[in-house]
Amino acid sequence: MEFTVDIQVLVNLCLGAFLAFMGFIVKRALKLVDDVAEDIRKIEVDLPTIYSRKEEVREGFHKLEGMLNRMFEKLDEKMDKR
Repeated sequence: MEFTVDIQVLVNLCLGAFLAFMGFIVKRALKLVDDVAEDIRKIEVDLPTIYSRKEEVREGFHKLEGMLNRMFEKLDEKMDKR
């Protein structure tokens, strides 16, 4: 019994192996994309709890500015008394 391999069989084997490898690579890439998308969703949920709103920051700076103005006025009054 003689075993001969046709060119078509070799081409089919090579093509099958190549497509199986490419399927594996595409599956891994899609899993990585899904993992990144899940991480982004988690970050989007956490953002409102981590960062303060612009209005809150402005209110804080206005309070701080008022306190500094009062301090500078008191310092000016003390300098004027000398």
